[in-house]
Amino acid sequence: NDYVVVGEFSDPGKSATNANRPDLQRMFTFMLEKKINALIIYKQDRLSRDMKDFWTMVKIMEDNDIKFLSVTEQFSEGSQKIMGLGMSSTFATFYSAYLSENVKKGQAQKIKNGWWPTFAPVGYENYGEKPKRYIRPVADSAKLVLLAFQLFASGDYSISSLTETMQKKGLKSTNDNPISRSAVSRMLRNPIYYGDFRWKGDLYKGEHEPIISKKLFMTVQELLNIRKVKGTRDRTHN
Repeated sequence: NDYVVVGEFSDPGKSATNANRPDLQRMFTFMLEKKINALIIYKQDRLSRDMKDFWTMVKIMEDNDIKFLSVTEQFSEGSQKIMGLGMSSTFATFYSAYLSENVKKGQAQKIKNGWWPTFAPVGYENYGEKPKRYIRPVADSAKLVLLAFQLFASGDYSISSLTETMQKKGLKSTNDNPISRSAVSRMLRNPIYYGDFRWKGDLYKGEHEPIISKKLFMTVQELLNIRKVKGTRDRTHN
């Protein structure tokens, strides 16, 4: 067809169910600005696996006289092309929904079996291969998590002063930055550290190794609840 390639776009690792992919957006801006003749893709479902988004894109191309071509698929012209694109888009949307359902089913079963289903919280790490990925304590940070609970349970620390202390001792957030006050607050309220975990409002008995005892956790909860009602002034510690 004697087409000359004037631009290449790719969003590796990005789901085709999402139209807000950076290079996809750049591609459409480029297409409209450069007045190109055709868009050549490897496969139709790499453009979009969402039917609404897909037909919106097709309409934009039709309105701007841009041909839609696939390296691995053949589409006729006219009404037959519309039917072929429609069938291909329907199968892509079905496949995406099917995968999503299977992921959710696997996640639900994992939770039911007592395993935290997503990224490890502070003090833990993920291990194993998908879908059988679990969490376990990381020795150094787990000791600091235990210390944080013990210090707060002493009654001598506010969340702010505890945060400052734990930062000095090297406790990191999950993004590997010094732990923040909000992260410390969430940590102190998280039952995952004594062996249970919350998921979508329900409490589950976990199979992972706990870092603290339930007794220590409950002591911390009592202090947090008392201070929430009364209010406390921050204390500083050397």
